[in-house]
Amino acid sequence: MKRKLVSLFMVGAMAAGLLAGCGSASDNNGAANSAANEATDAKADASDTKLDGSWPAETVKIGVEVYDTTDTTVIAYMDYFKDLEDYYNVEFMFSESISNAEDELAFAESCASAGCVGYIGGYNCSGETIVDKVTENKMYYWGCERGLDEKYADNEYYLGGFQPVGSDENVDATKGGDYLLGYSMAENLADQGAKHVVYCSGGDQMGIQMFIDRLEGFKDGIAAAQANGSDIQWDEKQDSIAGWPGTDDFAAAQSNAISKDYDAVACSFSGFEVWAQPLSDAGKDDVKIAGVGGVDGSLSDLFADGVISMELYECPEIVTGQAFPMIMNAVTGHADVVKGDKGYLACEIQRWVIQDADTYNAIYDFHDEGNYYVTADDMTEILCDFTDGVTQDDINNFYLEKTLENCMK
Repeated sequence: MKRKLVSLFMVGAMAAGLLAGCGSASDNNGAANSAANEATDAKADASDTKLDGSWPAETVKIGVEVYDTTDTTVIAYMDYFKDLEDYYNVEFMFSESISNAEDELAFAESCASAGCVGYIGGYNCSGETIVDKVTENKMYYWGCERGLDEKYADNEYYLGGFQPVGSDENVDATKGGDYLLGYSMAENLADQGAKHVVYCSGGDQMGIQMFIDRLEGFKDGIAAAQANGSDIQWDEKQDSIAGWPGTDDFAAAQSNAISKDYDAVACSFSGFEVWAQPLSDAGKDDVKIAGVGGVDGSLSDLFADGVISMELYECPEIVTGQAFPMIMNAVTGHADVVKGDKGYLACEIQRWVIQDADTYNAIYDFHDEGNYYVTADDMTEILCDFTDGVTQDDINNFYLEKTLENCMK
């Protein structure tokens, strides 16, 4: 197995673009509704339903919005969805990298024009606007922004989304998983003895809630570490870099940071490759990096060498991948099971905290051999056409139980 450090040029810019569709959304609403209705009409008894690509009877088309098609996490869940096409009668339509609200809304229009009946919001940069666009076009929506759940609970096409939770007893559980993510990075770097940290805040200044929450968590994690005697230092104004790799502003800020005395980097997005190579080129191999990322084999040596302090890993089949059974249940007539009494499902998951090369390599090897921690067959446990009596709690618990500890047994 070949593992190597991916150089900076492999990290794609947040380029604008989208998949083009044919016709208008209004012209194709009938097709979208027809697909959903025919899927419902063709519903088979659970005992007769087979996992051979024939279910449901009518092909279900699902749009998937991504923020960066070169990001390792995005690539991983795109591959997972493509794998599901071998087992279910489904087609996925992926966006190009989404860099602004205009691109986002245009992609949703293209999905409606193409006859999509489901939409997976792996990103959200226009808030309520994108949800309105999707649901007005009668596509079932599953997304990453939990702040919208209550507002859209009565919308028949709004299903909910994933809700990261954590087990850190020192953190208020009501703060949410993204807050915990930021807090955990600060806590980890302080435990590793970091003295001066630079923080990459991603899309907080664009008003993207997940990055706002991560920043707040990081800020509180730093304060808690200092209160417990850590010497770690971070100033929000002086020691933060906003925005994304691939822009002149980010590149200039990064170069400036590398020239300073930072001994640690905290990154609120997948930024290991963005930092590791430039730091190495500058002879700063002792700077530790904590962040969010995928597992594609490229970081093995960085873990082994102690450059990466921790990685918060969103296992694709457990996090974004959970959108698939939610939408499939909905289009086959079981939206009420997904939505439950509250009108939405905030499906709880735990991000996996990877802190050593052995764990990282074990996850990589498992996926590299063509395996998934949630297989197409496993998923039938929570698909109503395959398993009788599925409840919203069953769906939530199915994913909540997929912890790192349980999956590595």
